[in-house]
Amino acid sequence: LNTGPSEPVGYVLYNILVNDTLPDGLQYSDNATVDGVAREPDVIANNTLIWNITDRIVLPGEGLYIEFDATVLETGLHTNVVNVTSGYCNPDIDAVYGESEASVNVSEKVPGRMRVSKTVWNGTTWVKEINASVGETVRFNITISYSGNYTLYNIKVRDELPDCLEYADNAEPEETNIIDNVVYWNLTETLHNDEAFSIEFDALVISNGTNVNLVNVTANECSGAMLYGEDTAIVNAKKPGKPILEVEKEVWNGDSWVKEASVVFGENVRFRITVRNQGNATMFNVTITDQLPNILKYVSGSANIDPNYISPDNRTIKWIIPWMFPGESRIIEFEAKVISCGVGITANNTVNITAKDCPGNHYYAEDHATIKIVTDNTPPTSTINPLPKYWYNTYPINITANATDNDSGVKEVTLEYRYRVNDTDNWSNWTTYQIDNTSSDGWKWEFNAPTGEGHYQLRTIAKDKAGNTENKNNPDIELGYDVTKPTSTAIDPAKNWYNTIFTLEATATDNMSNIKQVQLYYRYSNDGNTWTPWKLYETDNNPSDGWKWQFNASKADGDGHYQVYTIATDNAGNTQEAPTTAQATFGIDREDPIVEVTKPQQGYIYIFNHEIMSSPLGVTRIIGKITIEVEVEEATSGVKDVKIFIDDVPKEKLTSPPYKWTWSGKTGKHTIRVTAEDNAGNNKTDRVFNVRVFNPFGGLGKSETKEPIAQTQTSSNGSSHVVSTAKIVSKKISCKKITVISTKK
Repeated sequence: LNTGPSEPVGYVLYNILVNDTLPDGLQYSDNATVDGVAREPDVIANNTLIWNITDRIVLPGEGLYIEFDATVLETGLHTNVVNVTSGYCNPDIDAVYGESEASVNVSEKVPGRMRVSKTVWNGTTWVKEINASVGETVRFNITISYSGNYTLYNIKVRDELPDCLEYADNAEPEETNIIDNVVYWNLTETLHNDEAFSIEFDALVISNGTNVNLVNVTANECSGAMLYGEDTAIVNAKKPGKPILEVEKEVWNGDSWVKEASVVFGENVRFRITVRNQGNATMFNVTITDQLPNILKYVSGSANIDPNYISPDNRTIKWIIPWMFPGESRIIEFEAKVISCGVGITANNTVNITAKDCPGNHYYAEDHATIKIVTDNTPPTSTINPLPKYWYNTYPINITANATDNDSGVKEVTLEYRYRVNDTDNWSNWTTYQIDNTSSDGWKWEFNAPTGEGHYQLRTIAKDKAGNTENKNNPDIELGYDVTKPTSTAIDPAKNWYNTIFTLEATATDNMSNIKQVQLYYRYSNDGNTWTPWKLYETDNNPSDGWKWQFNASKADGDGHYQVYTIATDNAGNTQEAPTTAQATFGIDREDPIVEVTKPQQGYIYIFNHEIMSSPLGVTRIIGKITIEVEVEEATSGVKDVKIFIDDVPKEKLTSPPYKWTWSGKTGKHTIRVTAEDNAGNNKTDRVFNVRVFNPFGGLGKSETKEPIAQTQTSSNGSSHVVSTAKIVSKKISCKKITVISTKK
């Protein structure tokens, strides 16, 4: 680096000679660069590297960079020393010199670690030890993992199976060699730090005892070290158990599986064979032979599992099951036709089972079911089970029935229906809906109201295996089907505003199942513009007195504006959609308005409508006429009117502000009363008592049309007085001129 000054004159480095001496433990690797460009030393003498750089200069603040690699030859501390001499463009200095050093501390090589894991699969996870039976196949896993700073290679695996285990020749990856019961792998894979490799294979348990499977692994590491690891997994083999063969033969009687059933000539009888292995060993070549008596004949295609053999006379049927594990069972069902009409004949249908286990032991079991041919002249009976409700708005509607026959048994049950729209219509004829001839899951149907909305009556007709049919005239049950939503509307109340609880009514209609309930919803506003979300007020589920609610603001949101709508639900569960707009609107205001007579005020003197001063003793004195002024505050329903009374006699009704009325009263004592009423019917009164009126004109009525004209004059002594001059027209009094002087200090 040229660390010299750049001002006032920049002195550069030139003819740069670099001498780098490597210690004995390091060796130059022939890959030097100068400022990123490949450039070998000009001289390499033993461990000394020399660069003579005459084609470059180094300006102040700049540098020249040499990089190269060195190979570590031995352990210990190795110090690399470099010194540099250079010419310097300074008249006072001919050359400059600098040196530095760097050290490499080399430790001994530390080999990595190889781990070997041997496990066996227990059906859920890999474990170190399992229990198994002779004849069972077990699966092993070998996992080799490496941790270290080098590479693991030349990995050789040796797995030694004990005598009681036999290799299944299915390893992944495939083995390199097999010698006796030892399996070898020479792996070409390499492992780096935190990498692993696995091998899996099967082995057959061929004898009992504790079987230890040993694996050992050797591998080379690039450090020059040889690594070794081993592990074991254990299989505890048990002597084989024994299968336990069981068989059960049953016959269907129309309601359940039994050991004995009555049948009639021509009937198809259904049999069931249940085979179980209740032991702790697998049984093989399970052969099931069913021998029908001469009164029965196998019905082709009726078995749930196809037979392996059917005799030409259709009386011997065989099934062969290759194996059955411990706890496994098989069920076979089939039908046989009664081909004898001999009443009273009893016969057994016998099934026998043969099987063997792995060692070659043979097993046998048998069972039978009994049938008896009877005569049956009695029809069966059936009835539909009650439904949980009458009205439905979806299908299928699940219908179930009970059917019995004491002799031959029930063969099939038919569901019939008839229909009408309204209660006043006639019923249609009975129509077959569906026949259920599968009694194993009970007698049932999914009814879908095939004629649409209306009323349905249902009944079942049973038929037994002897051909007798139930005779029934009346229905078993009745139900209704309704998918149309009802309608309802809230009725606008008679008034716009109320000041107490009032009755709110609605109409609701449903043409099929009728209305079950009507819900009233409301929303509220304190200004008639901004509304709350819709809320449920109350549900009316008593249609006997109509659909109505006692609307109480205390149960809602208090005084203010309300909008309402109704939602009806019918007896089938159909619910009306909420309307998009309100059906009725009203307001509630329970607060009285605030009213005040602002002119004249109690205890003041007024002269021709001008307030002069307060009056002694609180008496209100009025000379001439005066305009009575009233202020009213009403924030909710608004002011309906303001009534003015003189001595309790109504004089004026004002319906809009400003609330003023000019009064020219007779001379004497009076009382002014003002009553304000809001649109909800609330009212409030204010009074001015002990009003003394002096009217020099004897009192004037509504024919007054001119207000007094007041002027202020100043006298010579500096005092001021009010001069009021009024020209008054009256039918009783002629024109006069009155001057009133009021002195103010």
